Amino acid sequence: MYDSHFVDFDLTGRTVIHAGAYVRETALYYAKKGAIVYAFEPNPDCYKVADLNLKLNHELAKNIALKNYAIGEDDYVEFPKIKCSGAASVYSNVKDKVKVRSVSISTILKEFKINNPDILDIDIKGEEFKVIYDKSLEKFKIIRIEYTTEIEGKN
Repeated sequence: MYDSHFVDFDLTGRTVIHAGAYVRETALYYAKKGAIVYAFEPNPDCYKVADLNLKLNHELAKNIALKNYAIGEDDYVEFPKIKCSGAASVYSNVKDKVKVRSVSISTILKEFKINNPDILDIDIKGEEFKVIYDKSLEKFKIIRIEYTTEIEGKN
């Protein structure tokens, strides 16, 4: 893996919340750099691929917790039931959907008993605007937001 996110940055023992984990390649990167990672992926097909990636990288898997959750508000969302795609979002114009639990950053910190989070890495395809108002964001030392200006199916 190339050092694309945190070049020469020591992640040993740091706690990373990774929302929009896709197939877990970034979570594996963080774990390889020494971080404890809590990764969340709402697409059921991507979640399966991410779980397989953990099994294939069992030495790093011990530092990664993976949940099939969407990140946003505490509720349930209808997520497109499609093959694994990094472009899928709750806004995708797809008829076949699956109900997925959605959690706020505050809920993640409470559920996993995380008192001192270090890094929040989010790539959640349009739900960023729900997350940025969460008061618990002030607990993080670093917040990395990946976004696109166009979301499939959202006008």
